Amino acid sequence: MRYLIPIICLLSCVNISFSQYYNLSQINIINSNKTAYEGDFYMDTIAKRYFIGVTTGEVVEIGVEVDSVKVINDSIVIYQGSGKVSTPFSAQADNQFDITQTSHGFTIPSWGILPLSYNTTSNLYVAAQGDNTINSASLLAISIKNANTLTIQNTGYLDLTHGLDIGYWWLLDRINPGQIMRSDTASCDTNEISQTLFFTATANKILIQPEQPIACLQSAANSSPGGGTGGTPTTLAACPSVISTFFNEQQYSWGFNIQNNTGSPISQWQLIINNANYQLNSANISNNNQFTYVEVNNGNGTYNHYFTSTGGLASGGTSSNYQYAGGVNFGFSLTSVSKTYNCSP
Repeated sequence: MRYLIPIICLLSCVNISFSQYYNLSQINIINSNKTAYEGDFYMDTIAKRYFIGVTTGEVVEIGVEVDSVKVINDSIVIYQGSGKVSTPFSAQADNQFDITQTSHGFTIPSWGILPLSYNTTSNLYVAAQGDNTINSASLLAISIKNANTLTIQNTGYLDLTHGLDIGYWWLLDRINPGQIMRSDTASCDTNEISQTLFFTATANKILIQPEQPIACLQSAANSSPGGGTGGTPTTLAACPSVISTFFNEQQYSWGFNIQNNTGSPISQWQLIINNANYQLNSANISNNNQFTYVEVNNGNGTYNHYFTSTGGLASGGTSSNYQYAGGVNFGFSLTSVSKTYNCSP
């Protein structure tokens, strides 16, 4: 029986991996943030618990003693007793591997994927939830082998008849643990996170591609600090010749400008974005001192965004660009039904 330490030394000598010493809290953070390096060892020698980094950036625990180690191409395969215990370390299709948790009690939902989170207090896997980063998904279970074992797949395609709408990204649900929600119908409170899990490619195929959880930028309340409040907005007269020469409505970028093509100066312009599937925080929008902002909750998962200028535009004049600053990520695809342009002479 050979112990783990000589094996680590052997691997280090041939530049296969590196050994790093942490406590369990630090290792759990690395696992949750998916920042581990494949093949590197992460050890808590005080608690006598040993982990190895896998391709997803997570860590998987291994036993204190092992019997042998193999290097096959670019993969590490470790044996303990008579069985191979390092399936997640092998370069295999779609990163499938098994985890063991005594009497786990999980069931796989009808769409075939159960998101799991690691609870650092109980040291157990639980159903993931998108209410904060700590509870976000770190593993996706695709089958139950028995009362103590689950099969995990964190990347690649999964063949099954899932029954979900086709052609959409699906996010971790923020209210119900272990559940999902369609990205284009999701709203996101500032206390929550957005985490994409998979894409329904066809009726019988899912693309598993989980992303790191992103803190939500917008507020679910019917108000937005930094340029506006909720309530009933004042609507100006229709001005079809007031337009946007720049309008961007995407997951990673958002913004607009206004151009006055009426042939005369205007004292105010107004843009209404109708039935948008997202909310905004105008404090994050550049030049927000040049407009007032009102958000109207339509009660069906969509919102109307009212932007009304605090000043006018000359004939043929173009406003500043109003954009979300920095590296914005709403966490889902943005859509709206239409735009309305109004003005006052």
